[in-house]
Amino acid sequence: MAEHDWLNESNSDAQPGLEEMRSRTPPGVRHELRPLTTGEVLDRTFFLYRSNFWLYVGLSSIAAGVSVLASIGRLTYLGALGYATPDGPGPRRHNSAQRLASLWDAIVVPDELRAALKASDGPVLLIDDQIDTGWTMTVAAALLRDADVSAVLPLALATTTG
Repeated sequence: MAEHDWLNESNSDAQPGLEEMRSRTPPGVRHELRPLTTGEVLDRTFFLYRSNFWLYVGLSSIAAGVSVLASIGRLTYLGALGYATPDGPGPRRHNSAQRLASLWDAIVVPDELRAALKASDGPVLLIDDQIDTGWTMTVAAALLRDADVSAVLPLALATTTG
């Protein structure tokens, strides 16, 4: 199997260069399903990594980015909110009321963060990596206000719709 011939499979999503790879396959040639060799698995893994490098860098640097944002804004990094259970808020819900209900008891202010909040004065910058419905940010801000924070300044790094 030539390098990256797996892109010719009919179940592949559109990717950069996919049509070019498909054009290299002779007409009428079909790929049969078979187990992948270790080399093919590694080849596909590294190909996806190389083609989506900045996505992986971005995802791995969110926590570091929050600390950098705090230092740029001359803010002290106080910590992160947590979840009451290891499962987090659970599965996505179909409507806004269900989403709020799933989040309300799922997000908690850890004791060490609560102590840091009491020791700090002034507003708190609340950063969320991605907002879908806005309820996570709303519940988090309400919890911070309940912990006697004077003001909460929300910042979303990305929003999604639909």
